[in-house]
Amino acid sequence: MRTALRLEFFKGKRRGLLLTTLMMVGFEIVWIYMAFRNPSQNELKIGWMELLYQVPALNSIVFPITAAIIASRLADIEHKGGTWKLLETVQRPQTLFYAKFLCGGWYLLLSVAMLTGSMLICGYKLGYAGAPDKVKFLLFFLFQLVSGLEIFAAQLMLSALIHNQMISLSFGCGGAFIGLLLMFVPLKPLQYGLPWGHASLLYLVRMVHWDAKTRILELAYLEVNWAGFALTVGAILLWIAIGGRMLARKEV
Repeated sequence: MRTALRLEFFKGKRRGLLLTTLMMVGFEIVWIYMAFRNPSQNELKIGWMELLYQVPALNSIVFPITAAIIASRLADIEHKGGTWKLLETVQRPQTLFYAKFLCGGWYLLLSVAMLTGSMLICGYKLGYAGAPDKVKFLLFFLFQLVSGLEIFAAQLMLSALIHNQMISLSFGCGGAFIGLLLMFVPLKPLQYGLPWGHASLLYLVRMVHWDAKTRILELAYLEVNWAGFALTVGAILLWIAIGGRMLARKEV
């Protein structure tokens, strides 16, 4: 397994995975700066909560696309080289799938870590009142990571099984739209039933009131949805198991 994982990182160097990760995170960092650069007195007061409220909505668009691109790049190199069966002669197909998942998962971990750190830096630089709630930001990091890993596992399975990567990329773009929609339209069956909807179950902050005239926003913390977290973690394991099993049966 260690050798397989090392080979995936070696192959990933020429697939632009790190560059893709940095570009997508850079886009989010620029968005955070542009959106929060001129805070009002009320925004200075609720700034830490507002970051936890606004950024997940942006992630619901960016993360599915990032996951789809990384999964596509990891799988496409085998499709183009016709090396699926060749690699399976020296390792189990499940091992190959797990290695690709861990490789792509590392880039998602890097994305979430950089994003969380940028949020904290932004809050300190803008002078938000008080100190950030460390537990809430740790939960933000954890929840964004697991929701991203679930989508990535599903996308990796599609990319590994389907030769035409435009199909899997289209699923990623469509999932980004669905994820954003479910953030603001809480349709419970879809939130629980679709992998792109699970991120909406892990929201930490809700809007209490918005005054359009004064532009004053009131926010409050939500109770942590541990059931949604358990569902997401279970879905990750399920997608990995299904992906590895289907890859073993794949005819090339």
